[in-house]
Amino acid sequence: MTTIMIVEDEASLREEIVEMLGFEGYDVIQAEHGVAALRLLERQIPDLIISDISMPDMDGYTLLERVRTTPTISLIPFILLTAHAERSFVRHGMELGADDYIPKPFTSAELLAAVKSRIGRVYLQSEAIQKQLDVLKSQLAHRITHELRTPLVSIRMVSDIIERRISHLGNGELTELLHLLTQGADRLTHVVEQMVFLTQLEEGALTSETIQNNDLTVDLWTMMTAAIDLSRRYAYRNHDKPIETQLHDQRATIRCHAQSLRHAFAEVISNALNFAVEGATVHISGWKAEGQVWVTILDSSTGTATTPEGEAGDAFFQPDRKQKEQQGLGLGLHIATMIVEVHGGHLEFTSIPNRGTQVTINLPMIAAR
Repeated sequence: MTTIMIVEDEASLREEIVEMLGFEGYDVIQAEHGVAALRLLERQIPDLIISDISMPDMDGYTLLERVRTTPTISLIPFILLTAHAERSFVRHGMELGADDYIPKPFTSAELLAAVKSRIGRVYLQSEAIQKQLDVLKSQLAHRITHELRTPLVSIRMVSDIIERRISHLGNGELTELLHLLTQGADRLTHVVEQMVFLTQLEEGALTSETIQNNDLTVDLWTMMTAAIDLSRRYAYRNHDKPIETQLHDQRATIRCHAQSLRHAFAEVISNALNFAVEGATVHISGWKAEGQVWVTILDSSTGTATTPEGEAGDAFFQPDRKQKEQQGLGLGLHIATMIVEVHGGHLEFTSIPNRGTQVTINLPMIAAR
């Protein structure tokens, strides 16, 4: 059942509105002013809020501001009731985030029309969001299945060959087969690590608070050395491509969740390896400035600046997937961005066609102990 909150200090009008909406089958909760409404919102979240503007203790404008700045209730549609029909009053409410307004006095038909319009729009938005979620779930299920089955088939095939022909394999053949086993295991490990970190981030197990409460500090050189090694295992092409590092402040120290931050850097570097052009070198630079540690990774690729802004860090995004053979879930840069952000940092893409894509990461620096 649709729940509507009525916030009105005039008891007779409030009861009249409650009766109108209740007759139409809505579940109605009520408050006499903004303070009471906020207390009620802590216990119950309605589908729509209808509030008078002029009220004691807290007026409708202030209530609207509080609602729009509270994440758990910020998207609730909000209709203002006002005895002031002047454009300035209406405009101010809209600037604060009101969805509609109803001038007093109003008829039952006018009230119900406004309510049905707002509720209908919410349902349409909910349906659109649900469709997007269904598409994302389908994409995730398909890609996870593919990414898990492909290396498993390879591992099983190689292990069967070794088991059946172990006595007939030369050292070179055995080395090559073991290399294939390692590649399959690395690919599986990459997918599992992505899902582990995504789950920790989504479920709140890895947050800025848990990192700040962590006493582990790591210097930039140690972190980048480990990340580069891991990135070569994550990359599905150009594993041996040269990586040039210029870390000007190698002992710049950061507080971190070491495994996740190493994973974030490795995702970015492996992406640079995958897309770097023939004969190019991946360049990594690091320095400190104004209390921040800065790192740039330049891949010398053809660049992805022609893609819509923001896509490179979105879930499931893989540039030029139709033109280039790619592995993975398309979650690597998305997870890397989330990990950097919970560390209090920022990850930014700068892409120039025919020159390359540069990723810039900055993180808070702490004084070395």
